[in-house]
Amino acid sequence: MILQPDTKSTYYKAFNNRWQKIGAICEGEETIKDMGDLYLPKLSGQTAKEYDAYRNRGTFFNAFLRTVTGLVGAIIRKEPVIKTHASIDKLLGGITLYNESIQEVIKVCLTNILEFGYYGILIDMPIEQSENNNPYFALYAPSSILNLKTERLGSDYKLTLLSLLEVESVPDPDNPFADSSIERIRVLSIEDGVLVIRLYKKNSVSAVKGKEEWVQDGEDILPRIRGKNATEIPFVFLGSLSNTPIPDPPPLMDLANLNIKHWQLTVDYYHGLHYCAIPTPWAAGFGKGTDLYIGANRAWVSDDPNAKCGYLEFTGSGLSAVLAAIDKLENQMAIIGARMLEEQKKAAEAADTVRMRYSGDTATLSGVVGCIEQGIMKAIDWLGIWLGIEAKTEVMMNRDFVSESLDSQQITALLQSWQASAISLDTFLYNLQVGEVLPPDRTIADEKLLIEATASFSNDSSDIFGGQNPEFLA
Repeated sequence: MILQPDTKSTYYKAFNNRWQKIGAICEGEETIKDMGDLYLPKLSGQTAKEYDAYRNRGTFFNAFLRTVTGLVGAIIRKEPVIKTHASIDKLLGGITLYNESIQEVIKVCLTNILEFGYYGILIDMPIEQSENNNPYFALYAPSSILNLKTERLGSDYKLTLLSLLEVESVPDPDNPFADSSIERIRVLSIEDGVLVIRLYKKNSVSAVKGKEEWVQDGEDILPRIRGKNATEIPFVFLGSLSNTPIPDPPPLMDLANLNIKHWQLTVDYYHGLHYCAIPTPWAAGFGKGTDLYIGANRAWVSDDPNAKCGYLEFTGSGLSAVLAAIDKLENQMAIIGARMLEEQKKAAEAADTVRMRYSGDTATLSGVVGCIEQGIMKAIDWLGIWLGIEAKTEVMMNRDFVSESLDSQQITALLQSWQASAISLDTFLYNLQVGEVLPPDRTIADEKLLIEATASFSNDSSDIFGGQNPEFLA
C-alpha cells in the first residue's frame, strides 16, 4: 500500500486558489509578475517576448497589503490584555520554540486572519518530556493544514485526524554556510481513543515508480499528559467568522480581486502610453532615398510642391477611459478598507439600516477580533491542560478601532492617500494619533516598528517555512 499523507481535504481544494492569489499579492510586484498569465492574460497574438515586455511595463499597486497593515495597526494600537494563572503567565513571554511572546503570536495570527481568514495553533510538548520542558505554540498557515476529519463523539464533533505540512531548514553537510529544506508531514489521529502522532518524509527516488514516495519517519509517538495518554488533538483553529475546522472566506477577498483587476488595467495603461505618448514623424512627397534627419540645423527639402510632413500624436479618449477605470478601482479599494475601520454611529438608527450598513463591514473587523480572543484563550487553556493547571484565561483585545473625531470620509481619504503614496506612513499614523486612534503614550516611531515587525516577520517566514520550525507563517 502506498502511503499518501499529503492527501488534501475538500476544504483545502476549495480554498487553495484563493489563498495562493492572496499570498502572491502579499509577496508583491515581483511575485505577481512571476505568475505570468495566471493573473495577467496575454493579449491576442502576443509572442512570449512581446508578453514579457507588456507585463514588465506595468507596476503593481499593493493596496491589499497596505490595507491589512493599516487594519492591524488600528487593532493593536492598544496591546491585548491577558489574564491567566501565574504559572502559565510566565511562559507567555516566550511561548514558541524561538521565544516569541504571546503578543507577537497575536499580531501574526491577526495578520493572517485578515489576509487568509484561516489559521491554526498546535499546542505541543517536546517529545523528551522532563520537568524543565514546557508546552509551546506552533503556528500553521492555511496552506500547511492539508487534511482533517471530524467525528461526532457524544453530543460534540471532535477532531479525529489532522495532517500538517512542515518544512524544516537543515544544514548542508557539504557546505557549512548553506542550508537545505526538508518537507515532513505530521499526522495526528485519534485511534482507539488515544492520540497518535506520526511523521512522514519522502524517500529516495523509487526505481520502480520513478518518483519519491512518503515513508514514516521514526516510530509512533503517543503523547502523555500528566502521566496519561492524550485523548484529544491539541490544535486550535482560528477564522474570520468562527473558530471551526472549516475555513472561512478571506475577509478582504473582494479587495484582493480588485487589486488584481487594478494590476491588469495598469499594465494596459502603461502599454498604451508606450505606443502613444511619443509623437511619430511622418512625411509624404519625398524621394525614397531621401535621408530625413530630425533635429536642428537641417531642413527637409522636396521638389514636389505637394510635399507634406508632420507628427502623429495620440488624441483619442481610449487611455482616458482606462485611467478613469483605474481611479474608480482605487476608490473602491480604499472604501473597502476604510469601512472595516469605520465606527458605528451612536445616533439612533432603524434596525434594518444598521444591519445593512454594518453586517458586511465593521462587524467583520470586530468578528475577527472576537475569534482571535476566543482562539488564544483556548490555546492558553491547553497550556494549562499540559501543565495540570486550571487556567481560567481571559483575553481582551482593542475594539476601539477609530476615534469618533474621524468619520468614514476622513478615514477613506487618509487610507486612499496612503495607498497611493500621496502621504507617508508617518502622516497616516499621525492623523490616527490626533484622532485618538493611537495611544497617547506611544510615539509614531514605536507604532511603525510594531507594524513593520509584524509584516516583516509574517512575510519572511512564509517564504522559508511551511510549518512548525519556526512556527510563524503568513
